[in-house]
Amino acid sequence: MNSNQLLASLRAQILGPEAEDLSGRHLTKDAFAKKMRAEPEGQALLDLVEDGEWRICERMGLSDGYIKDNQMFIDVPNWGQLVGHLKIVQSV
Repeated sequence: MNSNQLLASLRAQILGPEAEDLSGRHLTKDAFAKKMRAEPEGQALLDLVEDGEWRICERMGLSDGYIKDNQMFIDVPNWGQLVGHLKIVQSV
């Protein structure tokens, strides 16, 4: 197995199948937190986001947080990629 195949395999293990992608999610802050807590080790991942990892996620295009009508929203184009990134950061 060459390095590209190994990388693709690891990426697939972390991100999961594309069929489970929940693309285009437009979530309130509370809904985002509830959904993140439903992930394995979700509270730890949510803590990462709240501790500042949200800045990196926004720069990478994994999420976009904003306030509209005094309500905070978080758009997540690809839930699996966001969770995968947070799992990688958590493991370091």
